[in-house]
Amino acid sequence: MARTRVGGASGWVIATILLGFAFIISLILTIIFATQIGGARQNQELAQLTLSRIVTPRERNGEEFKLLTARAREQERQTVFGLLNEESKTLKNYVAGTDVEVPSIKLQSTALEVDLDGGATLLGEIERLRQNLDDTRQTLAQTEQIRAEAVASISAMESQKASAADSFNRSVADIRGQYSTLKGDFDHFQRDKNALIEQLQKNMETVRNSMSEKLHQAKSEIAQKDEVIRRLANRIDEVEAAQSESRGGGADIVPADGRIVTINRDGDLAYINLAAGDHVLPGMTFEVFDQNEVIKVDRIDEQQRGKATIEVVRVLDSSSVARIVRAEPYAIVSVGDHIVNLAYDRSAVYQFFVHGVFDINKVGRATMSDNRRVQAMIDRWGGRVTDDLNYQTDYLVLGLMPKRLQPPPQDALIFEIEDYTEKLRIYDEYRALEAEAQKLKIPVLNQNRFLGLVGHYRR
Repeated sequence: MARTRVGGASGWVIATILLGFAFIISLILTIIFATQIGGARQNQELAQLTLSRIVTPRERNGEEFKLLTARAREQERQTVFGLLNEESKTLKNYVAGTDVEVPSIKLQSTALEVDLDGGATLLGEIERLRQNLDDTRQTLAQTEQIRAEAVASISAMESQKASAADSFNRSVADIRGQYSTLKGDFDHFQRDKNALIEQLQKNMETVRNSMSEKLHQAKSEIAQKDEVIRRLANRIDEVEAAQSESRGGGADIVPADGRIVTINRDGDLAYINLAAGDHVLPGMTFEVFDQNEVIKVDRIDEQQRGKATIEVVRVLDSSSVARIVRAEPYAIVSVGDHIVNLAYDRSAVYQFFVHGVFDINKVGRATMSDNRRVQAMIDRWGGRVTDDLNYQTDYLVLGLMPKRLQPPPQDALIFEIEDYTEKLRIYDEYRALEAEAQKLKIPVLNQNRFLGLVGHYRR
């Protein structure tokens, strides 16, 4: 019984030990298995995360992914990534414009419709870029065509330029030929002109010598006639002196300046035989004497009063109109009565100095040609034009007064300075003549006064 118990206890112990050993081994195995399971789970989670980064579960369940998987199975030893990588390369070549066929790319596939900014898809963006590329190529082709047309146009213009240059050179050559011809003609004309001038000078010298001889003879004849006139004048003076002694006992006899030719019905106006050519001016007065009366004055400065006094109011070409301003009691002014003005001399020659430019016809433009017309009027009127202003000058006739200009700026051109200098000289000369006339007490006539004096307005 004791052995049995001992033996039974030993078996229990062994069993217990074996059970403990088995438990330990099981525990170790459990730990190892649990560790492996955790690593596998981590690997599974990592693989799941990696797969999710490549394709989401929703995309894996999509028809497009299944189609890609099927296409990858159809192509032996090629994964879905390899298929996509191959199609990506093909797509890049397509985007780059390489002429490739892309039968394996399903553009309608929603698996490649990757969202971009603004809601666009990758395929849509690719199509847009492709369209832009086509448009750019079309624009480039049009630009190339335009460039080709421009090159052609430039070539045509170059041809036209060459043609124009050739035409210009021919024209220059023609002009040079014409110039040479004209120069030859001009030289020939110059020689003929010089010869003609030389011949004219010789003829003028001959005429001058002939005229000089004739002038000398005329002067000699004039001197002889002047001597005859002087003798006759002395004889007249002797006769007048004898008549003066027989009539008035030595008083000076004054010849009549004119006579009255008619009287109006009212008896207040008289027409006299003095006209514009006799240098009669409006405002001049004459004393009236009977036609048979001897006009005499004891002293040359004594005022001689007649039976009436008349004043010239209008000067005509063949006569003058005068009004009777004074008459002695019971005096009658009759046709044929003599008129006298001690200060008036119808034979006097007045001297004029003319300066400046005139506008006689009032056209708004003063010229030197009108200056010459003024001088011609003076000659016809019976005056004389002098070359300078002096104490013997009777009238100074001035044209339109020149304007005094402002000095030109410092940067003025040379011709502007010369023009200003010339106009300033004309202005200063005009004012200097005015001052000289005032100094010599010479009357100054402007254009209107002068034309009134010589009777131009009446014509």
